[in-house]
Amino acid sequence: MRRGHTDPRWLVSRPSSPALTAALVAALLAGAGAAWAGEPASAFEFTFSSPGARSMGFAGAFVPVADDATAAFANPAGLVQLMRPEVSLELRLRGALESDEEGNSTLGAVSGVSFFSAVVPLGRWSFALYGHQLASLDFEASDTTGRRAGWAPGASGERLEELSVGRLGFAAAFRLRDNLALGLGISHFQSTVKLAPLGSADGRTRGVDSADWGLNAGVLWNPSEKVRLGGFYRQGPSLDDGAAPSATSASGSPLARTLDLPDSYGLGAAVRAFEGALTLAFEWDHVRYSSLVDGLSAIAGGDDRLAIDDADELHLGAEYAFLQVNPVLAARAGFWFDPDHRACSSTPGSPYVCDNESGDEVHATAGFGLAFRKFQLDIGIDQSRSLIAFSISGIVSF
Repeated sequence: MRRGHTDPRWLVSRPSSPALTAALVAALLAGAGAAWAGEPASAFEFTFSSPGARSMGFAGAFVPVADDATAAFANPAGLVQLMRPEVSLELRLRGALESDEEGNSTLGAVSGVSFFSAVVPLGRWSFALYGHQLASLDFEASDTTGRRAGWAPGASGERLEELSVGRLGFAAAFRLRDNLALGLGISHFQSTVKLAPLGSADGRTRGVDSADWGLNAGVLWNPSEKVRLGGFYRQGPSLDDGAAPSATSASGSPLARTLDLPDSYGLGAAVRAFEGALTLAFEWDHVRYSSLVDGLSAIAGGDDRLAIDDADELHLGAEYAFLQVNPVLAARAGFWFDPDHRACSSTPGSPYVCDNESGDEVHATAGFGLAFRKFQLDIGIDQSRSLIAFSISGIVSF
């Protein structure tokens, strides 16, 4: 969408649209409001996606588009579409929608700067250095008596109270042919896991720091000027969960000592029409949430009944660019389906107790962008029954 930035294979009559943003892949606590009225606390629901101001407006269906600096995370193969060096920054506000006793909604956990990047194209190659806040979450909840939600008095073990994960990544992309590109990235993760004791409202929390490396890869193929196909793989880090080395489960087996954030992979397709003004995009993502089970079970003192389902997310988004307007104005909208993947357990006293209601959610998204010659500003919003997120991002090219 930005002026002076063209891809002859894909953008027939307009510049390509880099609109920054984040590769925030975050974990959010959903439905905590049930605890305010003294009801059982909702379990932690983790959401891992690839939002961002423009990507968010597309409902996350960004892998087959990937034409801005966030491609370093979303699909590194898309970096070859950037014709000039550029830097980007995103600010994000997101959290759980909580209701008080009078039914008034408030915003829960929030975050600030979530993504920055610098991209340098060199012929058939493009290189990117980026950083982003993968998670910065507070899982504290209280009922009306002021106790921590999700624990029973006298229970043993601990509960995940805070999770902070940041990453510094490097990505490179190579154009094999005019219509085919491959990308590969490597990231270094730094994390802090904070644990709170079960069975005591006044127990002191403890933190565990750890680090890990991870890979991500992508492919982008334009079979025609109007059609684009993309795919990705992202490896989640293994974090120290702080479990005691000698700890065992209820069955006597050793407990895992890592909290493995999910790997994910997916495919997408995008179509452009009306001389490039309209873009429709679809994406399917598979997220291996079940990899969290062992680590969360170890934190909870060996909960053998804990389960988390993997998820197949479906994303559908659209963008219409008013090409005759100066600066170019783009409007975006979409929705995506987020299957139930709460961490649920039937063990008495477990901090991960789910009700019988479905945790499936449908997210509605919207956004817009303004593209000047060397600067672009984008805003996006994503809302479901229990979650809401706002994003604002900017990108400068040289």
